[in-house]
This record gives sequence, structure tokens and C-alpha cells, in this order.
Amino acid sequence: MKRQGMQVARLMGWLLVWPLLMVMAGAEAADTAPAARTGRLQLQQGSVDGATPLSLKATGSLWQSPQGVLQVAEENLLSWRACPAGPVGSVLQLQRGERIAGRLLAWNEAEVVLASPLFGRVTLPASVVLGWQATAGWRTTAAGDGPLEIVLTNGDTLVASTLTLSDTSATAEITLALSSAEAALEPAITVAVDRHRLARIWRPPLPASQPQPNAAEPGAVVGFQDGTRLCVTQLEVDDQQCVTLWPVFSHGRPLPPLSCSQESLTGLVAVGPHCLPLAWHPPQQVLQTPQRGPAWPLTTTSTLTGGPLTARGLRAFTGLGLHAPARVTYRLPDLPERVQPEVSTTDDPACWRLLAMVAVDDTAGEGGSVVVRIRVGAEATARRLVYESPVLRGGEPPCEIDVTLQDGKSIARWLELDVDPAGDGEVLDRTVWLEPRLVRRRTSQSGLRVPSPAASGALLETFPARR
Repeated sequence: MKRQGMQVARLMGWLLVWPLLMVMAGAEAADTAPAARTGRLQLQQGSVDGATPLSLKATGSLWQSPQGVLQVAEENLLSWRACPAGPVGSVLQLQRGERIAGRLLAWNEAEVVLASPLFGRVTLPASVVLGWQATAGWRTTAAGDGPLEIVLTNGDTLVASTLTLSDTSATAEITLALSSAEAALEPAITVAVDRHRLARIWRPPLPASQPQPNAAEPGAVVGFQDGTRLCVTQLEVDDQQCVTLWPVFSHGRPLPPLSCSQESLTGLVAVGPHCLPLAWHPPQQVLQTPQRGPAWPLTTTSTLTGGPLTARGLRAFTGLGLHAPARVTYRLPDLPERVQPEVSTTDDPACWRLLAMVAVDDTAGEGGSVVVRIRVGAEATARRLVYESPVLRGGEPPCEIDVTLQDGKSIARWLELDVDPAGDGEVLDRTVWLEPRLVRRRTSQSGLRVPSPAASGALLETFPARR
């Protein structure tokens, strides 16, 4: 009887304590519930800390901030949390540096299918896919003209004309590419390979006859926590912190809307007529004059050594890789203004700015030293020095560049980037340019507004225009 009384008392005690434990657990769960990801909102005139995206459209964007809801004009937005996460696991690489992390399901001449942890099943036209790699540790290099290059997990490389991979089959059918002489004598050879032996698939870039990347449509490059990055024209966040976004490819072919959680966003960089990634703008000339060895190529989706666009822990959406001594010349796009002025003054901000961060590649360690110079010109033959960096050495933090592209009182039409050795030879003088962007200097008085109190319930003074 005594033992039964103790058991009843213990049971009564649990019945009394259990509701309290449930209340405490609920409170703890509420406290630990994932909050909306916040970060620094970078604008033409300044920045706002603690901002969270609400929507992004061609007409402008809405942001939740500690001061209330902000309405930002399209030409005023530069970036938000501009340090995207690195890729995780297998990655599908698109034509201009965009990528989607996920498991490869299917690949044929028409389409590529991926199982994304963020978006679920994603189907892409094969023409916009540059390649796929099984692990994020693979270093991507520019593909040359020619057929598919398929690397197996044992290191063997197959050169293929076609690849047929289906999510219903355990094998991949690979048709080997033959030379013209071999093709005339032998029929096409097809081999079956276990899909788990595929380590890397790489394909030629878009032919020059096809439309090239175009940033004329307003939008943003958006980054996610698994390393995915997409160029989107529109983004919406609902009350449940669910993000719906509308991706678009380099030559204007849109995807159906994709959805994910707001917590998965890590940052965005604006693109459009007012903010053009220099990596998407084809140069007029690339000139390198090494004293020894062949010239290094200009890279736009990776560093010169094929690694991710990163320096000293800072990671970028877009960038350039340049080895000294080098000179790259660009024809600047026309200013997106209704009236194209032929003359600009210091008081007239209707011109381009160049924003970038430049450092010696991490793979150089503490070696390498360069000087970066920027020249502009209203004419193709005469250019004026507008910026010269201090000596940049390996291991040092990136140098921030913000320079107005004006040739005296004339609007610059040409841009020249020079990277020169700093006097101790050119070995290890590899540079990475993080987020180089052409940003139109504002001509209106303000690009930051607050919706009506009925719409947002918040008021905030506008920022002064930057001059």
C-alpha cells in the first residue's frame, strides 16, 4: 500500500508539473523561432542597418527596417548583405556565374533537371547550363569550344557529343565524340556509366551568335545559404516569411516562380540599367604582356586559379581575375537617361561610378604585389588617370574602389583597368576583383521614400541626395 501511495503521489506531481513544462517549452520555442534575416541595406546615398527585404520589383523595392517600412526606388538600390554563402554539395553552374545547389536528376539535349533542397524539382533549358560538379570543392574553369567533357570519379575523362541521364535510370548513356576522320569510318560509340561515377560535366559556352548576358532588365542577383545564386526580376515575401522569386536567364528566358524560406536568403546585389556587373560587360580588348610564360586569361566566374570569387573571407557574386601586367579596356554603355548629355560637370551626377574591391588572390599567400590604375576617356585614343591604388600585397585586406568616371568635364565613354607589378617581379601577381560594378550616379533628389501611413504605418525622413 505504501508503495502504491508513492506511485500515486509521483503521478499527481507529474500531472501538476507537466502543464508548466509545456508552457515553458512553448515560450522557449517562441524565443528560438527563426527570425527574419536582417542585414545592411546599401543605397546610393548611404546605408540602413537591420533591414529585411519585403519585395523587389522593376518599379522599386520595399524593406522592413527598425525605423519602419522603406520604399527604395529601383535606381537607388545597390546591395543587401553582399557576402553570399559558398556552395554546398553538388552544384549546377549556369552561363554567367549563377548556380543552383542540388542533386542532378536528368540531362539531355533539351533540358537539365535538378533536385534542389531549397526549391524542389527545377527544370532548366540545357542551353543555359554551363556544367555540373558533384562536390563544391571542384574548381571550375572556363570551357573551350567543343563537345561535352565528362570527368569520372576515378579521374578518367570522356569527350562526348551527347549525354542522356534520366532520374528513372541508374546509368548515364554517353555518346563519345569522334574526330571527323573517325566519324567517317566508324559508327557512333555509346557507353553506359553508373550515374554515381559522374564527378563533373562541362559544356561549351554560348556561341557568339547567341544572345549574350543582358542586365538591362531591373532585378538582382540573389544568394542563398546553400550557395545557390540566381538572377531574379521580382521577389515577394509573405506574412509567413515565404519568399517567391522569378528567376531569369542570361538571354531572357524566365523560369516559373520558385519558393523558399526567407531565412535561406543571404544577400543580393542589384542589377539593371543603373547597376551593371562589369563581369557581364564584354571588354573591347584584353592585353597582357608577361615577361615569362604565356598570358593568363581574363576570368569572370572564378579566380585565375579556378577557385571561388573570394578574398580574405569576403565572397562576391560577380568578379574578375587579372594577372599583372594586364590592361582591360571597356566601352562604357550609354547612360540610361532620356537625354544623353555630351558634357558633364562636378555638379551634374549624370555619369557612371565604378565600385569594386581588389586584392591579391588568396592562393598567393603573402606573396605578390601589384598597383591598380584606372583610366577613362571621352575618346578611344586619349585616356586620363582617375585612380591609382597603393601597393596591394598578398595577405592584405581588399582595397575598396569608388571612383567617378569623368574625363574632366566630359562624360567618359571608355574605361581602362591596369594591373601592374609593384617592382618585385610578376610571380604571384594574381588579383581578384570582387563585385566590380558600373553604378549610375543619381540625377534625382531622392530614391528613398516611405509609403503612406495607411500602407506601412511608418514614417521616415528621406535621405539627402548624394552629390
